[in-house]
Amino acid sequence: MKYQKRTSRNGTVSYYVRVHVGNGKYQTVGTFPTKKAANAAYEDAKRNLRVGDMAHLQRIGFTTFVETVWLSTLTVRSSTLTDYKNTSQHLCSFFGNRHLQAIKQEDVAKFVAAYSAEHSPYTTKKAVTRLRQILGRAVAWGYLTKSPASEVSNMPRAKSRKAIHPLERDQVNALLAAMDSHYKPLVRVAVSTGLRRGELFGLTWRDVLWNQGMIRVAHQLQDGELVEPKSESARRKIDVSPELLAVLKLHRETCPETALDLVFTTKSGQPILAGNFHRGPWNTARNEAGLPDLKLHDLRHTFASLLIHQGESVKYVQTVMGHASAQQTLDVYGHLFESGGQNAAQKLENAVFGAS
Repeated sequence: MKYQKRTSRNGTVSYYVRVHVGNGKYQTVGTFPTKKAANAAYEDAKRNLRVGDMAHLQRIGFTTFVETVWLSTLTVRSSTLTDYKNTSQHLCSFFGNRHLQAIKQEDVAKFVAAYSAEHSPYTTKKAVTRLRQILGRAVAWGYLTKSPASEVSNMPRAKSRKAIHPLERDQVNALLAAMDSHYKPLVRVAVSTGLRRGELFGLTWRDVLWNQGMIRVAHQLQDGELVEPKSESARRKIDVSPELLAVLKLHRETCPETALDLVFTTKSGQPILAGNFHRGPWNTARNEAGLPDLKLHDLRHTFASLLIHQGESVKYVQTVMGHASAQQTLDVYGHLFESGGQNAAQKLENAVFGAS
């Protein structure tokens, strides 16, 4: 018999499939909602069995595999592990402790449909990426012959990115004028280097390369501790002007010394907590400057737009921004590069046909 028909107390009909693997032993394939799906699963199992791909598989439930096998083998930093655990909770909630071998492509498609109905395309993509990692490991470790998440046909389309509104020169100056004097150098560095928030708060004095005229990104501040950047592309050096170095030299004379050697701290010399900074000096300054919707990350966008408008290449912008690829830079700032089209055309006209 290929399958057994089962009817639950509430009247739901399903079809239980198992295959004979030899010596009077059977192996569960899974439970399926329709005869068609059950037949297909049975034929797949028999085919795998004929080529010796199934009899050796270890049986384990999805949640058990995630919690006791996969998560325990990860070698990632604490914040990444927390993120993995949070996403895994959603996956385990959907798939439960169903046997890994019982999870089919249609089950993955159902998860994507259900999850994307309540989450953004970006978050859905992250969850599917995590599912692929989990099931990919299951294949590598002998729990599955093939991952049912290797092909997903119903991924939601990403929404268009939010519009970027870089600051104008007078807005930058208004923000600086309104900012508490202790934090003015922080704003100057943010506008002049495009550092991410954690990179800015985690900048150390040993990473201000005075003789080279550069700032090195080697750490970021996380939960009051210095951690390494998430990727190699985030490790970078950024050229800075003599004027910015002069600002930092003056700042060094008055800033508190810290065990972490931080450039930017609270007035009492503690690492800056993002929430406290935004609720305090940042909100006060942006409101006084007439910029109530401004976020610290907008200073990073301002830095990128200034580079683009002064004619820097995509590759240079990618490098100093710490993007993983030039495509990522174009995805975020492509429209700013395009805005120079008319200027480029006029420069070409003048170069070829202008007065010599």
